[in-house]
Amino acid sequence: MCLCLDVLARPIASVKPLESLGQPKDDSKNENKKDSNPLNGGYIGFGMTAAHLNTEVDSNELGGSGAYGSFIIGGGKKVRKSYLSGELDVNYGSVLATKKSYGKMASNVDVGLNFRVGYADKNKIIPYLKIGFGWTKYKLKVAGDKKSFSATYFAPGAGVEIPILSSSFLRLEAAYAMNMAGNNIDNYRFNKKPNRILFKMAGLTRF
Repeated sequence: MCLCLDVLARPIASVKPLESLGQPKDDSKNENKKDSNPLNGGYIGFGMTAAHLNTEVDSNELGGSGAYGSFIIGGGKKVRKSYLSGELDVNYGSVLATKKSYGKMASNVDVGLNFRVGYADKNKIIPYLKIGFGWTKYKLKVAGDKKSFSATYFAPGAGVEIPILSSSFLRLEAAYAMNMAGNNIDNYRFNKKPNRILFKMAGLTRF
């Protein structure tokens, strides 16, 4: 009698391991691993942008340099070996182009939207290309006459991001901002729209 009960109890005891074999595999660890790439997410930082401004007004060539303080906020994602990102770039400072015998033009405020595509292999140094679109405000002063105007621009460029700490990086970038529209001022004719060569250095951190 006891032998029969022991035989019957054996398959019952083995039901639990068999049930565990039939349960679906938990993929939460794999999903967390996929989403844990440090390049995915937002970033924020500050920097300096050196700029050279040149233009031609009423056949007078004006040129000069200056700098902006820069604030950057954006976000990106790694897709295989590519890094895709978009950001807002706000700049404030003084970039002055002059001709002593004529007058001067200054750029003080600049706001841009940038879209970047980089090569990110093993999360090391990331070289990238960018396309930027933005708005900037200019002031023109000629013989005591002061005029202000705004202009939109297109700014292609290239740069590199160098990791410093686990979540921080240094950015070095060069771009050329070409004005597209908006240079309409009474009594002044632009033979050459204001264009700027831009060199940016910024420190950013991911969040």
